[in-house]
Amino acid sequence: MDVLAYSPSIEAYVRRERNGEVSYVDLTEDIVSARVSRNSDTNSTFSLTLQNKNWKYNGFFMPFDAIVIYATKLERYRLFSGYITDVDAFRLYQGDFNMSGKCTLYRIQQLYWDPGIVDSWNILAMQNSANKDWKGYEETIRTLLTEVGGWKDEAIFIGMIPDDVIRWAKDIYIAKQKDVEQSRAMLDDFYKMLSNAGPVSSGAIDISSGVVGAGGVVNSAAKSARPNGGSHADGADYHMGQVNDSCCGATSFTIGLNMLLGLKGDRAYSDSSVWSSSAFGCDSTQNLAGKGATFLANEGLSGKIDCYEVGIGTNEQLRAELQKGHVVCISSGDNARFIHNDGNIWMTDAGHFILFYNYSNGTYFADDPARSATGAGCAYSEADLAQWLNGRDWHGVAVLAVKGR
Repeated sequence: MDVLAYSPSIEAYVRRERNGEVSYVDLTEDIVSARVSRNSDTNSTFSLTLQNKNWKYNGFFMPFDAIVIYATKLERYRLFSGYITDVDAFRLYQGDFNMSGKCTLYRIQQLYWDPGIVDSWNILAMQNSANKDWKGYEETIRTLLTEVGGWKDEAIFIGMIPDDVIRWAKDIYIAKQKDVEQSRAMLDDFYKMLSNAGPVSSGAIDISSGVVGAGGVVNSAAKSARPNGGSHADGADYHMGQVNDSCCGATSFTIGLNMLLGLKGDRAYSDSSVWSSSAFGCDSTQNLAGKGATFLANEGLSGKIDCYEVGIGTNEQLRAELQKGHVVCISSGDNARFIHNDGNIWMTDAGHFILFYNYSNGTYFADDPARSATGAGCAYSEADLAQWLNGRDWHGVAVLAVKGR
């Protein structure tokens, strides 16, 4: 059965206080993309990308301006209350304007609590199990929120953990144990495949004889490796060449989207249709993450796939994203040095997007849409990647991830 899905409408409002005067700003009409992460065991966070026409937001906001964010489908819900912690101060061009922040718990964490002072010790000394009047940890938490955080007592509700939740947590733990056992079996099968299909030394791919360098050929084991232990399918099967020189970002995004959704053949998205869509507007060289998020929203995929931007300037940062099962569209600036699986080195004078979809045993696997069919399964060693990535000012990154991963 086909299901129509669409993203909620987003509203955001900021409270500014300058020189004792308070004003409120409605950001709703300028929101390009929004991301809210509601966490149960740490700060909840948000990030917004805004239009900055006529430089209206240059120098306008400061860290710790208060913000609320609402979402509406059938009903209107408050998704987030908190503070701006990072915000663009100035944009030379009328490009996208970025801000991010954390929920109201951040204020308590950062401003009020010093565990080393006498008052802190006195509060906790009154709230412990050795005190004959101690009423449990509920009272301890309530005291900290009211006495330290300044919250109103009537606004705090602390309930008991339901029995159903305890049983649910137990079931999750048992299921997790089974997943660990299955993952171990999967890794065993993977290493058996590597040992049969290509040169292996001490459990790792032999970089000197078949993956990169020495002719630059990617062996069949590397090319057909199931990325990140099978989190998505063989990247080589999804390769496509870019429409033109300005389409590399849209093509990399399209390959990554098809990978995560498992779409192939006639069911797969094409790079030309993505590039020419209203979200991309025949341009994928600027704000790839924002355009990708808009495309997902237009296609009703926001509930399945996330697209966001992070700073990636080192091997370690790229590796961390890949090990989460994410795929990364990245271009690292002008005059970047690319090493391809045919052994050639290509210098681009205007930047170029490629898609990294796997990391395994010291090797990073990429799909380069500018390299025709041979771009599938390009392999980079740690040293190769460092020459291309480390220390450069990246000018474009878009991370694609399955929701909840």
